[in-house]
Amino acid sequence: SGIGLWSDAVEKNQTSARAQVNLSLSLRRAGRADSARRHLREGLRLDPEFAEGWVIAGDMAKDLGEWDTARSAYERAAQIQPAMEGVHHNLGNLAYAEGRVDDAIRSFRRTLELNPRFAEARNNLGQALEARGQDEEALAEYEQAVQHAEFWIHTDDPVGGAWYNLARIADRLDRPSQAIDAYRQTIQHLQGGDEYSRFVEFARKRVVSLADGGAR
Repeated sequence: SGIGLWSDAVEKNQTSARAQVNLSLSLRRAGRADSARRHLREGLRLDPEFAEGWVIAGDMAKDLGEWDTARSAYERAAQIQPAMEGVHHNLGNLAYAEGRVDDAIRSFRRTLELNPRFAEARNNLGQALEARGQDEEALAEYEQAVQHAEFWIHTDDPVGGAWYNLARIADRLDRPSQAIDAYRQTIQHLQGGDEYSRFVEFARKRVVSLADGGAR
């Protein structure tokens, strides 16, 4: 197992920051949070410039609802390794969750400067722009997100969320053809998952209504 592998590595070389951090990550995945945090602290003590370790520290703090600590950890990682696209995405997600929409937009844009094909960042930028009432700009980001669907990382959300967002905005902007197509894509990507059933049901209703020329 990962725990066994990295425990052996730590035992053989207790001054290896990477071994300590990787053991921490394995322990976290196994639900052993206290041990994970202990080894992570040791890893970062051994190498305070280990950017990936600070990202994991941010993730752990976020899991516990310690958002200030999470933000500080992510910012430390970004300071050490400014071109790490994922940490800017994490900062954007955290800012959005805290209601700091302008900060979220800046972080998502920075993510996309580093990797224009980061589909999830496109989708999240669209949501942040939508929160600002910038529907046209949000639509453009959703369109690019679905174009880059092959680069979607989290396979438990198979890009259907971006199609749903695109459909909603096209619907709101009175673009029925685009909305119908996007709702159909939503159904195709999200059907079969209980957690998405309400989105699929709404999409089906809107396809019928829009095809009949009806309003909401």
